[in-house]
Amino acid sequence: MARSTSKSYRDQQTAAKPLLLFLIGVAVISTLGLDLINWHKNKPSFLFSLFLKRPDTLARPEFLNSMVQKHLNETEIPLESVHRYLDEDKILHIKIDLGMEKFIRLSSALEKEFASAGAVVNKKESRETPELEYHLWMVDAEESRSLSILFASKKEKPIRPVSERVEGAVGKVALIIDDMGYSLEAINTIKSLELPITVSILPHSPYARETAEIAHSSQLEVILHLPLEPLNNSQEMYDDGGLILSDMDEPEIIELLNQNFEMVPFIAGTNNHMGSKITADNRVMSIILRSVLERNLFFIDSRTTSHSVAYNLAQKMGIPSAKRDVFLDGERNEEYINRKLQELFQKARRTGLAVGICHPHPETLNVLKKSFHLVKEYKLQPVFASEIVQ
Repeated sequence: MARSTSKSYRDQQTAAKPLLLFLIGVAVISTLGLDLINWHKNKPSFLFSLFLKRPDTLARPEFLNSMVQKHLNETEIPLESVHRYLDEDKILHIKIDLGMEKFIRLSSALEKEFASAGAVVNKKESRETPELEYHLWMVDAEESRSLSILFASKKEKPIRPVSERVEGAVGKVALIIDDMGYSLEAINTIKSLELPITVSILPHSPYARETAEIAHSSQLEVILHLPLEPLNNSQEMYDDGGLILSDMDEPEIIELLNQNFEMVPFIAGTNNHMGSKITADNRVMSIILRSVLERNLFFIDSRTTSHSVAYNLAQKMGIPSAKRDVFLDGERNEEYINRKLQELFQKARRTGLAVGICHPHPETLNVLKKSFHLVKEYKLQPVFASEIVQ
């Protein structure tokens, strides 16, 4: 009996060993985890502080200052245009005097750099005087305020890029460049063409706001390129966000519309991105166009389907509107694009008005640079889309 009891006790001890080891492992992992969290939060840490450098250098003003200085150099901001001081709370204040175009380039680069380093621009404020625009940023890192930047931009007075008047013009032609917002190089190239071009910007593109600001400051026309569901399931084709689907109810559509419109400043109108399913749907297009009407915008039907009801509906609702006549770059080769450009001119000459849509492909921009001057031979006046809607 005693031997049986002793054996049972040994069996219990043997069975308890795995559980004991498991509990010890949990305790060790928990301790290491808490030590790591403390190290990250700059609190007392026993193990990680011996082997790893703290990440809190990211929060230090001097680290952020060097980051800012790098981009000031790249943007070619002179030393005399930058003023710094460190206050008693160890917050670094930087004031930068610069032009609007350099502000757009610098602010875009800094915001991305801050994000990659764990710093966030948590507050932005803007003020303006007749001569200057002020943009104040509050930058937080490691859960504390580390930096404030005041950008002071002198207001520029650009010349509106309206091409010279074509004597004896018999019609008007408007050119819209879609899918903008993915490259600042594209908008700068378009600006250099010095043509009255309407720039259509996708709301969730990475440079949507910067593209709109450059276009607006260059007196180009800005519209929203509104993402709408096509007949094939676009969620696999278009995953940038803001896509309006045919099965959404009215509150969902309105909420998404509000978000999209807010993401692109300075818009005068809108046209559809994709949308072969939505533009053929009276219910959804009525909701969309009511929002367009409330904002006093114009509407261009991109005509991605021959079954579109969008233009006719806009006309019935009294919205200034037009529809696309020619897609210039369905194929990305210059011979094709040039042929389509001539087709656009011929259409405008024949009917008095025509709208062309294209994209910021290098081939397209090259053709526009080399061949758009032929508009004079067709006795046509190039105009913004807002000047062609009816």
